[in-house]
Amino acid sequence: MLKIDIKLDGVDDFLNRLDKTKSNSIKLNALGKAAKVIKEAVSENAPMRVETSEGSDALPPGALKDGLEIYKSRNNGYVKVQFKKTKFQMEGRKRVGRKIKGLVSDTGTGALRAIAHLIEYGFSHVGGKFVGPHIGFFRRGVDESTEAATKVLEAELQAGIEKTFNSGSAPQDAD
Repeated sequence: MLKIDIKLDGVDDFLNRLDKTKSNSIKLNALGKAAKVIKEAVSENAPMRVETSEGSDALPPGALKDGLEIYKSRNNGYVKVQFKKTKFQMEGRKRVGRKIKGLVSDTGTGALRAIAHLIEYGFSHVGGKFVGPHIGFFRRGVDESTEAATKVLEAELQAGIEKTFNSGSAPQDAD
């Protein structure tokens, strides 16, 4: 998992003086908007199948591009971009006696995540017969968008802090 720690002078001190609910709200809002920038970049880099062939058990076209979501943990105060827990119906064939019958089955809910991992890092079959190339679309999307996401994060933190000051709910300095 990629983790980005940012230290903004004065901001951390200010947010720590706010009540926890307000502080987390400002942080999660800013992190969510920064994560959206990363999500869009990863989605743009995700490979996409153009067609579906009969009897294929591959993901539907566009599943990787459309399968990203932003997850916010209010209790733990973090945000992450991840693949949805999605089920797909996959067509395949099943041997029944001497005949092969058509079969439609559901994949598990983690199928999209598992397949995205194989595409990201590459793979080989057990016998070493086939090697799926390393594509690195997720990492490339994160790398390309980190600077823009950081700027969005800083702007959203500043906007949240200004809104708090303007509403009169900012902490008062003790003299």
